[in-house]
Amino acid sequence: MTAPATSLRPPSARPTATSPSPAPSKRKERPMRRRELPQITTGSADLHFAEQVVPHAADTTALALQIARMPGTDVTVQAECFQVAAESEHVRSTVSDWLRARGFDSLADHHSSVVLERERDAQAQAHALRSLAGHQLRSVVLAGAYAPHGGSADLVRVARDLAATAAVEADRLRALAQLVSLRASRP
Repeated sequence: MTAPATSLRPPSARPTATSPSPAPSKRKERPMRRRELPQITTGSADLHFAEQVVPHAADTTALALQIARMPGTDVTVQAECFQVAAESEHVRSTVSDWLRARGFDSLADHHSSVVLERERDAQAQAHALRSLAGHQLRSVVLAGAYAPHGGSADLVRVARDLAATAAVEADRLRALAQLVSLRASRP
């Protein structure tokens, strides 16, 4: 008698009435165990957003602080960069706390490795400001993609706030970059 057609064994390995049963394995069968992972009950969109926003915000903070500390930086540029850094750090810490509360400590502990070259040139500063503006626009895209699908009310609020503030900051940073370039081009 042959095994039912739904058997997972290939036909040649199925026992028949005339063939002997396969020899039992010497290995002791152990039930499969799944590694215990922290559970996120609010859905994968939340985790996806959180694991992208933490390093992004850490990089934004690092970049803004480095621009503010560039030699010869205008007071207006410094103030704007410190504001961007403070807001990005708030986003990073809020989302990191959300991750830690759900057992994802390693994702919450990201530290930026962004390093600007220490140039004194105003054009380098203007370029760095444009880069930071672009970084802020990517925040808007990231937050906008997440907000309609988010399950966590806290993260949706962070995403909406991030989208609103990052867009305004990007405009101000581009304007400052243009101002720095204009001042540098004057004799």
